[in-house]
Amino acid sequence: MALIFVVHVVGGLVLVWGMLDPDARPDWRPPWWRRDDDGPGGEPSEPRPTPPSVRAPLPLPSSDASPVRLRDERRLRDGRPRPARRPQRTPRPERSPARR
Repeated sequence: MALIFVVHVVGGLVLVWGMLDPDARPDWRPPWWRRDDDGPGGEPSEPRPTPPSVRAPLPLPSSDASPVRLRDERRLRDGRPRPARRPQRTPRPERSPARR
């Protein structure tokens, strides 16, 4: 029970710490730690270049129109052709007995 209580108290303290104004709360990092928004010496650094976009051109090749419209009165099965049936097999010839 004590472990559960300690975990909840620590979690509550972390939540209160996060709600404090960033300028009002003390900095827990050492001075040599570089912050994300500040460069060396506490001055804002120049913005990093954004990586080039590697996205596919729009519209995507898979965005073709559907061959079947679901808003019509037609049935769904009318929009697609029936699959081809397998050809009939020719029956095997009757085997004759091997014994004489």
